[in-house]
Amino acid sequence: RVMTLKEKLINLRHSAGISQRKLADALGVPQSTIKRIEQNQEPCFDLLCKIANYYSMTLSSMFYGIDQKRRD
Repeated sequence: RVMTLKEKLINLRHSAGISQRKLADALGVPQSTIKRIEQNQEPCFDLLCKIANYYSMTLSSMFYGIDQKRRD
């Protein structure tokens, strides 16, 4: 079974051991934004980029599970 974006983002946050509030603060968005995304609202592209950057991932690895780290 392929995980949804919502499931992937929840798993990333849980694996990092952080709260919705901490992630929201790090991304500069309200906590309610993270909650809505985790309830299945699609995030905008800019926010997806911020999330990938926060976890030091490429968008490809976030979406497709390709094991790549972001290049600086």
